[in-house]
Amino acid sequence: MKVCLISAPTASQLENPAVGETDAARMMGELAPVGILSLAAVLEARGLQPEVVDLNRVYYSWSQDSNRDKTDFCSFAGAYACVDC
Repeated sequence: MKVCLISAPTASQLENPAVGETDAARMMGELAPVGILSLAAVLEARGLQPEVVDLNRVYYSWSQDSNRDKTDFCSFAGAYACVDC
């Protein structure tokens, strides 16, 4: 059985868009969601097929996308995340 685990996007909660689109978002996108990864390891050990989607990383990818003004984050994340789930 496939299981999709999604790490909530904290990068998009930054009040100052200039900060959210630079170093803070990049740093959040680079940090692994350890809790979700631990849960994925347990599920995998039980024979399940977990897929982890880190929405901080997706947010950072969206913030760097040249077509960002044409696509809102939710649409981008939906197309980007859990394609096979």
